[in-house]
Amino acid sequence: MRNLIKNVFHKRNKSGGIHQHQINSEIADLLIKTNLKSLALAALIASLLIYLQIGSENISACLSWFGILSGAYLLHHLISHVYFKKNIHIYSRYWLYYFRFITTLLGVVWGASSLFFFHLNDYLHQAFLAMSLAMICGGAIVVYALDRYASISFACGLISSFLPPYLNSADMFSIAIGLMFTTFVLYMTLAVVNFGNTLRENIALRIQSNIHKEEIERRAYYDALTNMPNRRLLADRLNHSLKLSQRSKSFIAVMFLDLDNFKTLNDSKGHAVGDLLLKQVAKRLEKSTRNHDTVARIGGDEFVVVLEDLGTHLGAAKNAIKSIAQKVLKEINKPFVFDHHEHICSPSIGIYMCAGEDITVDEVLKRADAAMYQVKQSGRNNFAFYDISIQPTLDLLANLKSDLHLALIHQQLEIYFQPQVNDKEQIIGAEALLRWHHPELGTISPTKFIPLAEETGLIIPIGIWVLQQSCIQLKKWNDQVENIHLRIAVNVSALQFAQNDFVSQVETAIKQSGCNPRKLMLELTESLVVKNVDAVVNKMQSLKTMGVLLSLDDFGIGYSSLSLLKQLPLDELKIDQSFVSEALENPNSALIVQTIISMGRSLGIEVIAEGVAKKGQELFLKAAGCKTYQGYLFGKPKQIKNFEKAMLSPQRFH
Repeated sequence: MRNLIKNVFHKRNKSGGIHQHQINSEIADLLIKTNLKSLALAALIASLLIYLQIGSENISACLSWFGILSGAYLLHHLISHVYFKKNIHIYSRYWLYYFRFITTLLGVVWGASSLFFFHLNDYLHQAFLAMSLAMICGGAIVVYALDRYASISFACGLISSFLPPYLNSADMFSIAIGLMFTTFVLYMTLAVVNFGNTLRENIALRIQSNIHKEEIERRAYYDALTNMPNRRLLADRLNHSLKLSQRSKSFIAVMFLDLDNFKTLNDSKGHAVGDLLLKQVAKRLEKSTRNHDTVARIGGDEFVVVLEDLGTHLGAAKNAIKSIAQKVLKEINKPFVFDHHEHICSPSIGIYMCAGEDITVDEVLKRADAAMYQVKQSGRNNFAFYDISIQPTLDLLANLKSDLHLALIHQQLEIYFQPQVNDKEQIIGAEALLRWHHPELGTISPTKFIPLAEETGLIIPIGIWVLQQSCIQLKKWNDQVENIHLRIAVNVSALQFAQNDFVSQVETAIKQSGCNPRKLMLELTESLVVKNVDAVVNKMQSLKTMGVLLSLDDFGIGYSSLSLLKQLPLDELKIDQSFVSEALENPNSALIVQTIISMGRSLGIEVIAEGVAKKGQELFLKAAGCKTYQGYLFGKPKQIKNFEKAMLSPQRFH
């Protein structure tokens, strides 16, 4: 128990542990309040001592002593009054010093009474004086028990000024009375000091209990990471705001904010960096909104802002909301710095506003969330007001997101293969492309469900499955003499590549299937490799050691430079189809294509063009020096049985 209390006294816990000033403040309060009540007893004993001196020759000196004593108590009362009047409990430690000084002074003044009331050879008077001061001392050190320094200083002050007349009397009986008084006071002081320690321990435990209670309440209503209101407190405040809006008919608005691509940062940089970003975003949100607005974090990278007091005029309210939303966008678009590295972040913000509507908290949040999703679908890093006309589409996407969880389990996913050909239009391999056969909606385009998979994190298990199935198919081709030359290109998402065990995933898929790793091409996006280049290169080198081929997909739309390409152990550059499709009509696109081909040639990297749909595009690419192609001109993605059947046909894929 002692060690526990010692830890309680000295611990400085940033999350809300007991601070010493809390204990000092509690002690100062109790000491000063209790001391004011003891004034009556002190006045009674002092008056009794004066009364016994009536008629004696030193009555005037005794009255002088009484005046000094009254002055000391008056000073003590003044300090107590200022302490409570100014309510300066934060400085309680210094007030304890003042209090100890006054208690020492009071002890000295009380002890000095022996200089005035000591009667030589009058043992009755001497004993009465010692007994009276023993009562004063006993009462004082009990009152001051909470602070052992106050008790000891009072006792020492009293003894030091009380003993001289008794010791200087040269009378053994008087000396004995003085020593007995001293022994009693010391015994009382030691006993009270131990009692005081127990009281302090009880105070510390009570404060600790209160802090634990406050911490439980804080965790129930506030987010532990950002210290913002959580979903529970948000619901209470939003419900209150909706009721006020119903009565006043004034507008309120709810902004539902989600950070774009936060999961990618979390997976690639780690949760510690993700938490730092969330904390800084929280601060910027509070900076961007008004003091009376509620800013809450409801989970993950989702924040909600409740805007109140927007008035009853629709146009003015909408303008005020737009102004705040634009301010939020501007603040969050500023670079975030983590360990001297900058990170660019953007939010998607959905807004729902209403005035006087009879609507639930859940429905308001649902509509603001729907508006936010509309922003996600429209390019992100923007804000939009809720539009009821898009609700059916959003409901469909929400259902797709839910159904996607079951797609793998129910074997609704299938890999299609699109041929890749050389400059002689001979098939050298295929790209594995995913399709989802929904039981009710039919075949769903990957452009619709891949973003959902990335958003939910399902892209990781789906990506592993595609890799495993592709390796199995590659093994089949490896064992066929006529197809042993074929390779398979597999797309790798940024989330999947960011997994710590990604290299192990690839190695396991190769070993379990027994395929030739030199016929497996992993396609990485350009946006993936420009982040954290050193870590990316290390992973790529590990993959190269296994014999796996690496391709940079959608090349040209990102920010790769020649110096960056030199660092990457690439086997292939894949020209983005947007440049290929415009190469015949747009001189700029044609120049970009020619530049990429030239870069690849200078670095010793093969170049493949995707999206080749016209013969003229193929001829342009050949003239520019590109020798590998992929696109509808050579064949659409097909199921494996149709792909292999088409390879046997003289017409191939045409």
